[in-house]
Formats: sequence, C-alpha cells, structure tokens
Amino acid sequence: MIKTIGKFEIVRLLGRGNMGEVYLGRDPVLDRPVAVKTIRPGTAFEGEGQARFEREARAMAALNHPNIITIYDFGMVEELCYLAMEFHEGDDLATLIQRGAPSRAELLEALAQACDGLGFAHARGIVHRDFKPANILVGGKGKRPVAKLLDFGVASVDRSSLTEQGTWMGTVSYMAPEYLESGKAGPAADIFAAGVIIFEILSGGDRPFTGEGPTAILNAILHKPPRELAPDHLAGIPGAVVDVMKKALSKDPAQRHATAEDLASDLRRALAAPLEAPLPPQRIVVGKGGGATCLSIRVALRQARSGAVIEILPGVYREAVVVDKELTLQGSGDASLIVVESAGGPCLTVDAPRCEVRGLTLRGGGPGPAADLRSGHTTLEAALVTSPPGLGLRLHAGAQATGVDCVFEDHAGGSVELGPRTTSRFVGCEFIRSGSAGVLALEGARVTLEYCKVSDHAAAGVHAAEGALVELTGCRITGNAGLGLCAVDGGRVVLKDCEVSGNGQPGLLLHRGGAAQLSSTRVVDGASMGIACHLEAALAMDHCLVRGNAPGGLLLAAGSLEPVLGEGNTIEDAILR
Repeated sequence: MIKTIGKFEIVRLLGRGNMGEVYLGRDPVLDRPVAVKTIRPGTAFEGEGQARFEREARAMAALNHPNIITIYDFGMVEELCYLAMEFHEGDDLATLIQRGAPSRAELLEALAQACDGLGFAHARGIVHRDFKPANILVGGKGKRPVAKLLDFGVASVDRSSLTEQGTWMGTVSYMAPEYLESGKAGPAADIFAAGVIIFEILSGGDRPFTGEGPTAILNAILHKPPRELAPDHLAGIPGAVVDVMKKALSKDPAQRHATAEDLASDLRRALAAPLEAPLPPQRIVVGKGGGATCLSIRVALRQARSGAVIEILPGVYREAVVVDKELTLQGSGDASLIVVESAGGPCLTVDAPRCEVRGLTLRGGGPGPAADLRSGHTTLEAALVTSPPGLGLRLHAGAQATGVDCVFEDHAGGSVELGPRTTSRFVGCEFIRSGSAGVLALEGARVTLEYCKVSDHAAAGVHAAEGALVELTGCRITGNAGLGLCAVDGGRVVLKDCEVSGNGQPGLLLHRGGAAQLSSTRVVDGASMGIACHLEAALAMDHCLVRGNAPGGLLLAAGSLEPVLGEGNTIEDAILR
C-alpha cells in the first residue's frame, strides 16, 4: 500500500471506486486525521477525475461551514492526483437509509443539517448539482450525529466556466425538471433533490420517480406526480413532513422553498408537530350487487386513497386496471366468478410501492402479459392468472412479487417471466400449460418456489439464465414436453426435496456455466436423459435418486466440470463423453 501522498502519511484504505481510492491519512505537521481521495493513473476517468477534483477543490475551498467537509489540500505527486480533506468518521446517508438505522426522524434531521450547509453554499454562488444521500456523510462523536456535505465535483460556481452550461451533470433520479429541460441548475434544483431524499428516507430507499432506464425516469420527473407513500411509511411521522416534501418536489421551481435553510427550518418544525390520528382504511365496493358504490374498478381506483381496500363483487370486468398507489384488490367470493379481463394488453398493471391482489381471475387478451408488474412489491393470493394468447405474469427490472396459492395456466408465451434483478417468492402455486417456459428467470433474478407444481410446458418447466438463481423446495417439475429445468449462462438452480419426472427432454440441463445443487431430490422416469451437463456446468448432489430415464441418468459431456457427488446418491446409467 502507498505510504505517503504529498505530505500526508497513509494509514489505511477506506474505499475503492472506478476512479480511484480513498485513504485515511495523517497530517504529520498538525497531527490530525485526513481523508485523501485519489485518481488511479491510467484509467478512463483520469482526465475527467482531475477536472472534477479541481472543481471540487475550488468550490469547497470557499466554504467554511460545520455541515460541509473542509478541504485541506489539492495537488499531484508522481502523476497521482489527490484531494485531502477533513476526515469525518461515519456512514453516508444512503447506507443509513438502507440499514434503517438510526430512526427516520434522525435521518431527516441529518438531511436538515446538510440543507443548512447547502444554503451556505448557495449564498456564495455555488450550486451542488449532485445533492444525494451518497454525498451526505453522517457521523461525529456524541449523542447528536453531525451531517456533512461533500463531493462538489459537479458543482457550478457563479455560472463560471468550471462546468459547461446546458450539459447534464449529476445523478438522474435527483435532477429537477427545469434542469432536465435546460441543462441549467440553480439553487432550486438542489432543493428538488432534497425533496427526493425526504421520500427516500420515509420509504426506506424507494424514490418518487421511477422507470425502466434513465429515459423513463426523466419522463416521470418531467410529467408525472411523485409516487404516493404507503401508510406504513408514514407511521410515527407527522403529516407536515409530507407537506414539506411535496413543496420541495414542485415541478415549478418558484413553488419550492425560497432557500435550502428555509427547507431545513420547515423540516424541523414538521418533525416537532404532533402526530395525527391515523385514518381508518378506505373501503370501496365495486359491482352490481347490493352495497356496491362503483360499477367500475377504474372508477374506484380514481377515488381510492393510498392504503384503500377495493372489494370486488362477482362479475366480469372488461377493463385494463392500472394500480399506481398502495392498495388492496379483494375479491368477494369464488375467484373463478370474479374476472378482470382485457381485450388487448395487460388486465392488471402495477406501478406502486405495494399492491395486494386476492381472490381474482386475471385474464389477458393480447400477446403481452395478463399481469404486468412494473415496480414495487405485489402480492397475489388465491388468484387465477390466464392468458391463452400471451404471457401470464411479467416482473420488470427491480420489481418484487409474492404468490400464494395461485394458479398460472394456459399461456402461449409462458406462465411467469421474471426480469433482471427481480425478487419473487411463490408458495403452493401451480404453473400449468404454456407454449414456452413455466418459470423464466432472467439476468440476476432471485426466485423461491415452495411446494409448487410446474407441468405441461412446451419448453422448460423452469429456466434460469444469466446469473439468475431459482431455489425450489418440495416442488414437482413434471410432464413438460421440453426440459424439466434448465440453467445456462451462469444461471443456478437449487433443489431440495423435489421431484423431477416424466419430462420429454432432460430433466435437468446445465450448459455454459449453469450450476445446480440437488439434495433429497428425485429425477425419474424421463423420456430423455435425467441430468445433462455441458460446457462448464457445475453439479452437486446429495441423497438423490436418478432412475428410469432414457437413455441414461447422468450425462457429463466434454467441457463440463467434475460433479460433486455426496453421500446417498443412486444414479442409474451414467454416460461420460
């Protein structure tokens, strides 16, 4: 490790990123700790990083405030560019939000402190332009944490040439509408970012404007209202805090707080306000029977407040339902008699922090999914999902789902498609009869199946691709015309107490780095190979039975890895090639 940078003695590495490293150092003259940021020589960021360091040094050198990190030195030693600054031991606000500690009230106080520092910078002609939780360091000694603002590397200073006007710089999710439209950011743009941070603190890490990719997020910031917070996000928080947040998130910068100090003062007053008694959940009844208050689910959704329960009476509702706030759709009676269907496109789209759907039949009418889950966490319970011309359920990147006692059947395009980085859990569900895969897990998806049945699919019963992980306990993968399970391109499957039987192609196929771990599992009576391992496939088995498969139980093709076979396995007809 480097021993010195400039005049500073290096104690240890604090962190490493794409641009370089951050070290804990010591000033030998003043005998005080310092944080030393560096740019790693030879990286693609070297030129950009040096320019950002210079901007940060110039901006922060003009600021002396208890809630702004103090700059000590900037220079270059043997082609290593460095920036030495005050060492403030603690965690950034982003980490604390994800950790859920300390309390939300304390995190909001930390944000108020950062806004005090932000206002000081604004008064001196400096706009931060990248105000976000990762750039707020919370630490210090004593009972009261101290927040300090850092990283002015994309700041604009008195509209000087330090940054090019008309060019976006910063982090997309925190950019104000006027900044997106013009590329010019004033103090009001930083105040908008503070409103985004309040939403994050209250929600535990969600953001008010979301979408699949930067373009969708920009469109939401420009044209959509912020997402509603769920009732449990507001538990123990005065409603006045939400009013402060909404004011900061106004599309019109003139409607926001006049200064960042004003926002900090309003936020502290709001935190000190008395708690209001929670409203009872709103209940709306949809249908033609007695007691109904709406004929249409869509009308009920327009009337519903966040947290509402919409009770749906038996009938066929031919409408595309879009849920954009937290609520519950509750069928009243037999799910087969309560049908939501669309002529084309999804009959249910969810773009809300949380949604619960119980006792409904969801029937899609187009080539796309019957249920399209775009964000948040959706729970399906005792639901029937069917879409003869299309797909049953689709989770978009980052969404979460829980299915309990549901049936997904008769889909031309597959029962369930789990997009990149999604998380889902299905308990006691059936995935039956599709023209493709029963469960398709894409890049980085994490799926748990417990006591589920996956049968009669034209392709694979379960397909894990591109680093996806599917964990199955007590499941039956049976009667699929294609593969029972397939793990390719780094996908993984873990089976415990499962049965893989009667499939037309190999019960388990591992290819191109696919991996499987089986314990107490039966792979039996298949019309093809029981388990087939190809390029760089990895297999581990313990107390498993592989029997009655034609032409054999286990195929280890050239290029597959040596399997790890534990105790208690019975494998008939292994084939090595």
